[in-house]
Amino acid sequence: MANRVVRVVAEPDHADWEGYNLVLDLMIDDENTIVMGRPYFGAQGAISSPEPLVFTTSGTLDFGSEYEEPERTAETNLKAKAITFGEKFTVKQYNNQTYKKESVLYTIKKIEPMK
Repeated sequence: MANRVVRVVAEPDHADWEGYNLVLDLMIDDENTIVMGRPYFGAQGAISSPEPLVFTTSGTLDFGSEYEEPERTAETNLKAKAITFGEKFTVKQYNNQTYKKESVLYTIKKIEPMK
């Protein structure tokens, strides 16, 4: 089987982050791991007002030059995980209420093939 492109939807497991779903368009291999070496597009937040982002080649989520650190980037361990339904991964992201980066657990809820 060849590499394939999928749309991944993940939801945060913490109530304080409700509505901060992640949607990422990724290329995965036969073992359901992300084919690294290229950036991928994604978005975070409600469908009505998503924040676009780039999943970088290093595995960081980059929200773009509109933001400055620490809000601009978020670390994630997603590149080390299998892209399968129910898989859990973390995102360490800046929280505007606490003014610090927090680790948030996400669960993959949907994987759709893209054509």
